[in-house]
Amino acid sequence: MDTDVLIVGGGLAGLSLARQLHMEMPNASITIIERGKRPAPEAAYKVGESSVEVGAHYFGERLKLKDHIESCQLPKLGLRFFFPQGDNSDVTRRLEIGPSSYPTVPSYQLDRGRFENHLHELNVADGIVIHDRSRVQVVELRPGGRHEVKFVQGDEVKTISCRWLVDAAGRSKILKRKLKLEKDCNLKNAAVWFRLGAEVDISDLSDDPQWLQRTGPSRRFSTNHFMGPGYWLWFIPLASGSTSVGLVFDNKMHDVKEVNSFDKTMDWLHRHEPQCAQLIEQYRDRVQDFLCYQDYAYSCEQVYSEDRWCITGEAGVFIDPFYSPGSDFIAYSNDFVTDLIVKDLRGEDVTELARAYNRVYLKLSEVVFMIYEGLYPKFGNGFVMTQKILWDSVVYLGVTCLLYFHRKLHDLDFLARIDPELARYNDLLRSVADHFKRQPINHDAPLDGEYVDLSKTFLFGRNLNKELLQEYADDEALIAKLRDNIGLLEKLSKSIFNNVDIARTFQPALTAEPA
Repeated sequence: MDTDVLIVGGGLAGLSLARQLHMEMPNASITIIERGKRPAPEAAYKVGESSVEVGAHYFGERLKLKDHIESCQLPKLGLRFFFPQGDNSDVTRRLEIGPSSYPTVPSYQLDRGRFENHLHELNVADGIVIHDRSRVQVVELRPGGRHEVKFVQGDEVKTISCRWLVDAAGRSKILKRKLKLEKDCNLKNAAVWFRLGAEVDISDLSDDPQWLQRTGPSRRFSTNHFMGPGYWLWFIPLASGSTSVGLVFDNKMHDVKEVNSFDKTMDWLHRHEPQCAQLIEQYRDRVQDFLCYQDYAYSCEQVYSEDRWCITGEAGVFIDPFYSPGSDFIAYSNDFVTDLIVKDLRGEDVTELARAYNRVYLKLSEVVFMIYEGLYPKFGNGFVMTQKILWDSVVYLGVTCLLYFHRKLHDLDFLARIDPELARYNDLLRSVADHFKRQPINHDAPLDGEYVDLSKTFLFGRNLNKELLQEYADDEALIAKLRDNIGLLEKLSKSIFNNVDIARTFQPALTAEPA
């Protein structure tokens, strides 16, 4: 067998890449080798259901999947956070950060089984060859010729050659291990999660009318984070009628051995999150699965090569589920991989391009790693985390999303033009990250029952979301907007360094609605 592009791994990253490549180059032959079988089960399949703006835009607009998403998945009411108060037995006394209405640029809660099944069906209909229930046996990289992969399907050993080989096999890390590209990172966190076959609604935590009326749509549709020193607990709704629940924690502050089964996790939650534990107890007989990862974060020495191989998705870099960046990194990487392959198949020399894209992607992941370093111990400090969440929102919407939505992350000429701005931006990120690392684990500010409404109080964040749809006359206009946003970050940083409550006292000059 022979193919232009062989993708090892038919999960979200591999299926998305295959669709993107076919949309860009319909005549290219594309083959996927997938270990699992289709159709995949809904609900209790894969973790990573929450998307944010970049990933949602990639799936909905770039891959033209918006019809499926809007009809078969759930809209997302943003990220929502509850910080500890006393013994966490009364949610109305906890500081809450979250939106009261849906943003202009949407994001979604994705049932991974349902979503990947749909992608699989589209790819098969487009003529992409998918070998499921197949296990890679041998990979032979041949830079001067065609790569060769042997795989087992049933009782048969098959061989396929390809011009481009892409590893999208997730934590199997086939190319990373073969080429010894594994790179450790400073994050030492773990996660356990399970799915419940029920529509668990965190609004049931209280019948207080004032608390219930803070938001229009139900809080159930948010990616809900219940925070404490060194940990956070998520609740994510799925369109299949199930609810994803997970606990993520710093290995140095909490012991994975205390939560490595469902019963142990429930015992832990009764001690740390009793109200949430009581809510889950109602559905104990509907537990659909239970899984655990220890030390889940890692990086990679190289992800793209001029020798016509690439690594994408979790096969290369995985940082952290807080802020839900997983789908974003699939989007970033698949854009780079697609551009490399399409240009090569059209006869262009991509030697320097592969090296440049490798630098840009790994630099981007390095910057995001920096956001998470030393973060988990501060999760019990509501004041510091309010500053941190609002800061990170402006960083993400005002710079990362701005560049992605306007297709500038793989425009090397544009990136060269804004190099001074990016250097200024990176220095700013590092100084603020260092500031947050120095902050105490606890804070004595009176935050009982307060609500930071990201739709109203944090109006300039909402405006940055809305402005992602704005068209710019030329690159100069886009650069001017980027400079404005970095200027906003500089003003925010001064308030953060002075411990000013930016959620409330920094608003007057920033809350004007855009014309």
